Amino acid sequence: MFIFSRHAVDKLKIKDTKVFKIRKKIIQHVVKTGLIVETEDEVVMVVGPLDSHRSLCVVYKQEGGKIKIITFFVARKGRYERKVLQ
Repeated sequence: MFIFSRHAVDKLKIKDTKVFKIRKKIIQHVVKTGLIVETEDEVVMVVGPLDSHRSLCVVYKQEGGKIKIITFFVARKGRYERKVLQ
């Protein structure tokens, strides 16, 4: 089960997010299938493809069997994936 923080829900409403057509379903897909780039304490950052030039980064944490989406952002493709390859 996915829970979205107030920050993440508010971010879904802004113009830039709508331009990239980011929706909750896309964020959930990235969490399920993306590359884990960083883990600190209970917070995890995953990266997945958004389009041919951009990636979607999602920051979340597990809370009692639920996944809480803290935030997300768009990045240039390869910006964060390089961390995994090093």
